[in-house]
Amino acid sequence: MPTKFVAFFRNLNLGHPPAPTRAAFEAAFADAGAVAGVALPSSNPRGDVRVVSWHDGMLLSLTYKLGASAGSPNAFVERTLDVPATTRVWNTVVRLVRKHAATPDP
Repeated sequence: MPTKFVAFFRNLNLGHPPAPTRAAFEAAFADAGAVAGVALPSSNPRGDVRVVSWHDGMLLSLTYKLGASAGSPNAFVERTLDVPATTRVWNTVVRLVRKHAATPDP
């Protein structure tokens, strides 16, 4: 059986400079070749995790703090799809891209 992975991006501050807009973030996934994958509910039962985009094993979600703690996209996907999941904040994504992205030839 193939290994399945899901990645989340939290605390993106979409629309607040210098963070990207939602459209720019979704366009970046589309430009990278992301395709539609398994269907997920649009939110968890508590409503503190909302799925914005889900393509080929990569998920963009919004997490809300309703009460004492914020929602957990990891728990939501792990319970829904029975797969391991991981979460990364926007700054970690930027750092990883800078470290591992291929430099284009001049």
